[in-house]
Amino acid sequence: MSENLFKKVEELYASGKITEEQKKELLKALGYDSERQQTISQIHVNLRSIDIEIVGVENIDFPKVEQGSLRIRKDESALIIDEPIGVSTFTKLVVPYKSNLIIKSVSSKISVSSILGFLQVQSVSSDVLVKNVSDRIVISVISGDVELENIFGTLNVNTKSGDIKANGGKVNALIKTYSGDIDINNIEFKDSRLNTFNGDISLKSVKFFGKSFLNTYFGDVTLSLLNSVLVRTTSTLGSVNNKLSPEVTESKSEIEIVTKFGDIVVEKIDE
Repeated sequence: MSENLFKKVEELYASGKITEEQKKELLKALGYDSERQQTISQIHVNLRSIDIEIVGVENIDFPKVEQGSLRIRKDESALIIDEPIGVSTFTKLVVPYKSNLIIKSVSSKISVSSILGFLQVQSVSSDVLVKNVSDRIVISVISGDVELENIFGTLNVNTKSGDIKANGGKVNALIKTYSGDIDINNIEFKDSRLNTFNGDISLKSVKFFGKSFLNTYFGDVTLSLLNSVLVRTTSTLGSVNNKLSPEVTESKSEIEIVTKFGDIVVEKIDE
């Protein structure tokens, strides 16, 4: 099955246009073998400092190192992939596209794409790029930027110092950074929380459903909505400019925005 077809099926399922059973039927018709893919339940990747690109691909049962050097060993139903001592070059790893990945690193640039499965990234100092991933995504970085593109499912991102950027997808999200900006474009949120202590929150061409909360202490909040949402705003020492029309108050979805020193600007735009 090509990556484009995989992506299309996942987008149809994530948007609610097909059921889980219909998704399974489509994947089966396109050559996906669930029994074969489930022989390995988890892939653990342990890194120190090498940069890595991990790509999910079709029609493989076992990870393959396409560039660089990694040690691969099997532990019951999990695979353990380690960075060899003394290796400091870029590494590319391909894995079955339906994989559950747990990545731990001290200081690396990490890129993960085209995965249908659970993804967890833990690092002290890393820039992280996640693209075309559907399921549950958990990213924890002390120092480093996080960039997300075309993501679906449950999202939990936490950084101490670093910007968080996202473009495209549909998520239930908890996004938090102590010192850094949150910049989001073209994403549909449900029951989500976005928080930064010292940084701006900028949301463009987004949709919110359910109840969500946006908070920053020192930064500004800029929100441009594609759907009608009730927005409650509070800024202790900043200005508030809510451009939403009165009928928005009748919406069943709600966003609460709170800042201490920052300004708040809210508007609704056409799709």
